[in-house]
Parts: sequence; structure tokens; C-alpha cells
Amino acid sequence: MEYRGLIETIPTDDRDYILGSTSKLSTAVLQSDRNWLPFKPEKEIQRNNLFDTYGCVSFSRNNCLEIMEKRLYGTEFNRSDRFLVVASGTIPRMGNSMDKVAQTARKNGSVKEDRYTFSQSMTENEYYQVIPQEIYIEALTYKDLYEDQYEWVSWGGANKEKMWEALQYGPLQVSIQAYGQYMNGIYMPTGTQDTNHLVTLMYAVYNKEWIILDHYSNEIKTLDWNYYIGAAMRHNLVKRMFKLVKGDEKPEVYCIGADGKLRHIYNEACFEEGKQSGFWGGFESVEVKPQAEVDALPKGHDVVFSL
Repeated sequence: MEYRGLIETIPTDDRDYILGSTSKLSTAVLQSDRNWLPFKPEKEIQRNNLFDTYGCVSFSRNNCLEIMEKRLYGTEFNRSDRFLVVASGTIPRMGNSMDKVAQTARKNGSVKEDRYTFSQSMTENEYYQVIPQEIYIEALTYKDLYEDQYEWVSWGGANKEKMWEALQYGPLQVSIQAYGQYMNGIYMPTGTQDTNHLVTLMYAVYNKEWIILDHYSNEIKTLDWNYYIGAAMRHNLVKRMFKLVKGDEKPEVYCIGADGKLRHIYNEACFEEGKQSGFWGGFESVEVKPQAEVDALPKGHDVVFSL
């Protein structure tokens, strides 16, 4: 079987949420028509003319969160697929698993695409080089600002009814065999239960078809309803809210989250982007406290990058 970047696994970690069982993700109906196409993320392809990253798990996972950001908050954050591909230990010319990539993202955070990008002239060795420490530090800032959540919807031959339910809450990562026979604009079942690729499920017509975004070629494709789907995972995004504070003797402005940690906002440009993205208010909302009280608060990661 030709690999496209997926190593299929099943839930084995107690930290994993499962739809309808242990999950704590919101079940607010966001798209009752199951149509996430209006929130399609930026065009990004998992390969260039020199090599394939085999990063379909990371690309499709980031797609889901970029879609959720647009739908929930009306803002855009183009996450670096390369950062997640490398940080999660993706095996060159083989791939990675859904759970390992999701857990890595929760632990390490993310950076913007333009901070750790994938160019058309990049070689495989350049792509998979060790990530600089300063990029990891920026990614931890993201982790302070967002909580990434995920849950298994179904696996071992995904239950179509569970997928249909989950698709009203958010887009899904789904594993497939790429691809069956193409007939009248639809890919038909392959006749196998092997999977080698992970894509983003964007829309469905009940008992008829599944509409996916395949970042291998960055195309919207249609699968027959009975097309074999090995596993499905849903992702959710919770934006953390912060209070603003400064000491009465120094100019530095900080944000404080629910954990009570003090995070220095690196510069005015970052402050303004945080305001526009809804993490905090403007300067009028900054609370001035005695300097000694501010200095005594536990310190978190500085907000060091532009959102």
C-alpha cells in the first residue's frame, strides 16, 4: 500500500476524549447544514516539486482548527503545518498517527505559517531539520492563548451516523484510501478497508456523499456515502480570555489568565493584535496595581509573537 502520510491507530490513551462517552467538548450546533466550505482555510499543499512531507495528519488537523477559528471568532490564524509535522515526530516517507499529532499540538502549541514555513524550493532534509528553540518558545505563547481540544468520533471503520452527528459541531479529520474509481464526479468505494491518507471532511449530504478537502492536491473532492472511512476525529478551539494589568511604577503591560500567571505583552503591535483578536481589551481596560503586587505574581511565558 502506498503511504500518503497516515499511520492508522485506535484510541489507547486515557487522556483522549471520545464522542458520546468521555468527551468534554462543546456540542453546540454551529452548522446545522453540516457545511464548513464557507470557512475553507488558505491553500496549502503537503508536497512540492522535490518531495512529499507525508504530513497529511498535521495538515488536516490544522485545517480543522483554522476553520473553527473563522467560524467561532471571525479571525484567521494560519498555523504552521511544518512545525507540527516535525515537532510530532512524523516519519519521512511514512507519516504519523492522529493521536500523536493531536497530543503534540496540545503540548507544544503552534506558530504562524510565516514563522516556520514550507517553500517550493525546500528539500526534504531542510524541511525536517531540528526546530530552533526560539520557534518552540513562540509556540508556547500560542498554548497560553488557546486551548486545543480533540475527540475521537469513531474508528475501526467509522460509524457514519456518528460522523453525521459530529459534523454539525465542527469539521472532521477522516482517514481514507486515496482513491477509488472516479465516476460522474464522485469517488466510489475502493473495495478495501486499508487507509493511507487523512483529509478534512467539510460537508455531507445524508446517505449520499461526503465532501472533503484534500491538501495533497488542495482540491475539494466528493466521496460516495459508502466510501470506507477508517477513523474520524473532531477538533475544537477555545480562546482564552485575559485581564490586563500594570504596575504603578513601570510601563510594562501584562495579561493574566485563569491560572493567575503574569505574561508580559512584548510590544504595542502585539498588544493591538491581541485586542483585535479578542484576547483582551484596549488600554482603557488596563488595571493599575501597586508595583510590588505585580512583581510578586508568578510569571508565565511572555507574549512574544505577532498573532
